Amino acid sequence: MVQSFVDQRMQDGGLRRGAEEDRLGHIPAILGDFIADVVLSKLTSKSVVGFRDRQQSLYAPSTVVKRLNLLATVLNWARKDPWYLPLAVNPASADLVERPSDADAKRDRRLLVVSRAQLRHAAARGEEPPKNEEEYLYDAVARSENKWDIWLVKWAIAQAMRQGESFALRWHDVDLDAKIVTGRGRHNRGTKNAKHRKERGPELRPLMPQAIAVLEAVMPVGGLQPSALVFPAGSQMAFRVRFARLLARARVRHIPAPLKELGYLSDLTYHDLRHESASRLAEIYKNPLDLMRITGHLDLKSLNRYYQPNLIHGSRNLQSPEPIEQRSVAELPPLFVPPVTTFRRQRSPAQPVPFAYPSGECREM
Repeated sequence: MVQSFVDQRMQDGGLRRGAEEDRLGHIPAILGDFIADVVLSKLTSKSVVGFRDRQQSLYAPSTVVKRLNLLATVLNWARKDPWYLPLAVNPASADLVERPSDADAKRDRRLLVVSRAQLRHAAARGEEPPKNEEEYLYDAVARSENKWDIWLVKWAIAQAMRQGESFALRWHDVDLDAKIVTGRGRHNRGTKNAKHRKERGPELRPLMPQAIAVLEAVMPVGGLQPSALVFPAGSQMAFRVRFARLLARARVRHIPAPLKELGYLSDLTYHDLRHESASRLAEIYKNPLDLMRITGHLDLKSLNRYYQPNLIHGSRNLQSPEPIEQRSVAELPPLFVPPVTTFRRQRSPAQPVPFAYPSGECREM
């Protein structure tokens, strides 16, 4: 049954986003578990709970949730034509089998920046000032045997494009004159939000200046073919393995001990660079609707998961050098009207009430 699902629903990448990872990674994990030996007529939620517990002892919560949802999808498919599996309810549904609670935890990983205290400490000891994590990241990926890895990293930080979209990007999707890029997604079946293409049209996104510089650097000298890939780095899964190995190797060989303790190049994924880019762009584009146009998000809730503000930088901006009431009128916005100073005094009801005009002139009414 599972093999039929793979053949019919995951052929040539399938119709679903992430079908390649399911076919090569998650499906073999399900078939290699004891749950694959259970007779379908005797498959219960208790069997699925056992599968969940065994997986949870070996893999991350997000991976366990992915495999539980995939198992539920297979069973839902088998209950219909042509299998008609006699199950009144889906034993792997989220209503019956609880998912790990910390699987959807929001990541807040950003590239680390050297603090002023570290710079002062290094200067006092006469040492070379430490570098930011981004510089070590570039140095690590530049040592890759695949020359496209460094450009993919720079592109991710500059444009905040998803990994699948970056690997599927072709030169006919890039318009350097209009400074626009079209997101098409893996297998040219659309991006993560491809189901909204009919109502929203193609995903056109403005190109950032640093991203344009990356495209100009990788552009073929002898002329380009419109259908050629912009970043022909090979398989995405192979790139993920290379990326993790490059960072681990650089952490052992090239990161100083004090920076290792701070977490340089530790627990850093390629997708974290999209978070980093979105957070940087948010400091430039104050309107979240403009930022959504760049990142490709459809709602503010999704965008909020990617925005990780620099709290230290934000607190400095909020701390004004002097209170607003101590500033001169020339330093305030042009619509500011200086307050009129009035003095309360005892007066009879018949006495006219003074009215203060914005110019400061007082007249009686």
